[in-house]
Amino acid sequence: MTDVFIPSRKDRENVSLPSSVARMAMRSVVVAAVFMALTLLSASAPPTPWEVYAFQEGAFRSLVLPRQQAASLLVSHPSDPLVMPSPELVPSTWRITASALADVTGDGSPEWVLVVWRPWRDWPIQSWSAAPSPIAGFHDATGESCHLILLDPRDGREVWAGSALPAPILALAVGDADGDGRSEVVTLEGDYATVRNGPAGRVDVWKWNGFGFTLEWRSPPGIFHRLGLTDANDDGILDMVVR
Repeated sequence: MTDVFIPSRKDRENVSLPSSVARMAMRSVVVAAVFMALTLLSASAPPTPWEVYAFQEGAFRSLVLPRQQAASLLVSHPSDPLVMPSPELVPSTWRITASALADVTGDGSPEWVLVVWRPWRDWPIQSWSAAPSPIAGFHDATGESCHLILLDPRDGREVWAGSALPAPILALAVGDADGDGRSEVVTLEGDYATVRNGPAGRVDVWKWNGFGFTLEWRSPPGIFHRLGLTDANDDGILDMVVR
C-alpha cells in the first residue's frame, strides 16, 4: 500500500504563497470574472431602442413605442460605404461625409444632397464691411467649415450651396417626414468642438423654400449617434428615429 501524506492543520497554516503573488492571483480571478459577466451581459442584452419622432396632428412629436418594438424597428439609414458623386464632379478641397440622391427641390429631378467640409471662407460682402463677420466662428480647429450643398448628378453643376453652418451636420437622411409629398432633409446637429466624433445634440428637419432651406423643426436636446427613417407607426409617413 502506498503511503499518503495528509498535512496536519498546523502544516497547512505554515504553507502560504507570498502576499504579492496571492494578491496577483486574486486580481486575475476578479478580472476574469468581471470580463465573463460583461461578455454574457452584452451577448444577452437587447438592442438599444430607437427614439422616434413622428409627424402627427400637424406637428412633429415624440412617439412612445413599447421597448421591444422600438428596439426591433427596421430602419433605413445612410449607406455604408458612403455613396458619392464621381470624383471628377467635386473639387479636390471638398471632404464629403454624408450624401443622398433625391429630389429635395421639388423640380422632379434628383440632386446630390451632400454634407461637405471645406476650408472656411467668409462672405464676399464682408470685404466691404468693418463689422465682425457673423460666421467667423463657424469652423473647426483645422479651419474647415461644414456646408449643405446640392449638385446636379448629370454634370456636377452646383444647384445650391449654403454658407458655413453654425453647427455641423453629423448625419443625414432624406425622405418625406411630414406627409406632404415632398422630401425633407433630416440631419443630426453636432458641434464644431467635437466635430465628426460627435455625439450629436439635436435632430433638425430642413425644407426647401425655393431658394434655400428653412429649418422646419428642431428636436429637444439629446445625445444621438445614429439617424434613420422608417414608418414606425404604420401611418404611411416616414418617422425619424435616432439613438
